[in-house]
Amino acid sequence: MLRGFEAWLGQQEVIAAPSVDDEVAAFRGLLRVCGQLGVDPGDPDGLSELLAAVLDVGDGDDAEQLGATAAVLAVVADYVCFQLSTSEGDGTAWEPLLRLVQEVLAGLDPASYVLSQAVAAAEQLDPEERRAALAATLIVAKVGDLLNWIGPGRQVAPSGGVRRVDIAAAAGMLNVSAIGVNGRRATEQPAELSEPGLFELDEPAAAPATIRAMSMGEVPVLPHWWEALHTAELLERAGTRVRPGPAAAAWLAEDLPPEDIAMDVIGLVTAGILLDEAQRNFYFGDRVTALAIARVLRALSPDHPIELSTTSPFDDILAVRTLRTLGYLEQVGVLEPSGDGSFTVPSALRGAVAHGLLLVLDGDAEPDEDEALN
Repeated sequence: MLRGFEAWLGQQEVIAAPSVDDEVAAFRGLLRVCGQLGVDPGDPDGLSELLAAVLDVGDGDDAEQLGATAAVLAVVADYVCFQLSTSEGDGTAWEPLLRLVQEVLAGLDPASYVLSQAVAAAEQLDPEERRAALAATLIVAKVGDLLNWIGPGRQVAPSGGVRRVDIAAAAGMLNVSAIGVNGRRATEQPAELSEPGLFELDEPAAAPATIRAMSMGEVPVLPHWWEALHTAELLERAGTRVRPGPAAAAWLAEDLPPEDIAMDVIGLVTAGILLDEAQRNFYFGDRVTALAIARVLRALSPDHPIELSTTSPFDDILAVRTLRTLGYLEQVGVLEPSGDGSFTVPSALRGAVAHGLLLVLDGDAEPDEDEALN
């Protein structure tokens, strides 16, 4: 049984543990517990007793204990899937147990559950379907244009960003009308993204036809795209210039970009957009980011809506700012609006968007209210 499970794990693209060896070691521990309980791990009823024992040990509110319980249950879920796919005769006897394990996992750590399910579901799609969907998003589709525009190299601002004189061209690739300016008119307010308001009770005012930006940071989405392309090694800075990075040749070699690099670009831009409020706005920026994360998790899995464990009397007032963040994700092509005001993530993009959320939830720059997600 152990060898069969190990071989099956080696054939899976996504498993519970970081490696096959780690998961096999964890499963050996579960087999020892089965021996102590006197239950047969090859029988669904016996494994149900093991599940009850695991939940009894993991009962409580301690975050570390809940995390350990979730990790064990994820291994159990993999083992049940193994039995479903390899059992002789009618393997459907394992289906109720799999549903039970998944429901318990969803209750222990719903955010992680939704993300793991999104990744697993995307992995089931044809790789070419995923590549085509990734390539169709604005932030992936325009990479080739940006590389051609940069050519062998282009001057950058002292900060490493796009120069003011180049803002119009770079922003235009993201369908944003913007120009770089050296100063503001006396009656002119800073760009919306640079100075978000504390509370916006009414519908947001219409954006100016053309954003007058003193830096790339005042242009929606552009700084996150620029940074993501550097992190993905599609661009690299060399002194006062930017040039194509080590990954650019592979990107341009085929009609569709490499899936792993395209996923990185989408994940990084998604993370940047979600974190923007938390990093820019002292007034409730963390809360807006947390609200936006909850909405994106819901878009990944409408059947398992994620809510915040705490509510704030300001949440309704912050809705305009939250919707602005979601609007940027819609602009780049990773969210689709629904008629009821909610959003969905296209199936083939769910793995990439989940990657972006993981960067936020596991990263050093995560908002303080990440822990409020339940």
